[in-house]
Amino acid sequence: MKIGEYSCASDPSEMQTLVKGGHGFALIREGTNLDEELTTRPIAGVDWTIDTALIYHKARHPKTVPILVKRLVKQLSQTQNGKETAVNKVSIPSQASIPNRMRPAQREKDGPVQMTLIS
Repeated sequence: MKIGEYSCASDPSEMQTLVKGGHGFALIREGTNLDEELTTRPIAGVDWTIDTALIYHKARHPKTVPILVKRLVKQLSQTQNGKETAVNKVSIPSQASIPNRMRPAQREKDGPVQMTLIS
């Protein structure tokens, strides 16, 4: 499949307006409020997940980041649609010693480490 032209939308209502205008199709989250003139169909054999990440400086970050993570985990781990969601794990890059001087952002060489959050 080759995509020649495309349009961008930053809001679900903008996406739906583009689809209504005949500019193609859109992938949307199940349960999204949908315009009366549009319909959704599941894609057979596809089971996607939504991954979310908080990105911040390892050494210098607001003290509220750990509190925010705990609240998000608590909120997202509640039962949704009769199914338990698996959000009790978070990827945290391995901790390397960081000098106090500024340096450009780099990718972790060893990759993320899977850790369990304490509730």
